[in-house]
Amino acid sequence: MAAQRLSRRQKHILQWLSADHQRTRGMIASSHQDLVRALPGDKGNISHSLRTLEVRGLLVIGQVFPYHFRVSL
Repeated sequence: MAAQRLSRRQKHILQWLSADHQRTRGMIASSHQDLVRALPGDKGNISHSLRTLEVRGLLVIGQVFPYHFRVSL
């Protein structure tokens, strides 16, 4: 199977989530808003990028509290 190409935004999202996962020792407690603030550039397509990464099986998104998400890498 060919490797899947990731956009620059998707790579930034995965890097940020991985760093957050390590920082909190596995309990990602950051909100969607925290992610939006942390990423450079256009903020409009972050939700779409997150869903695309989920569809590709690179992460699992579950809502914990309103506007907070839990991600399994």
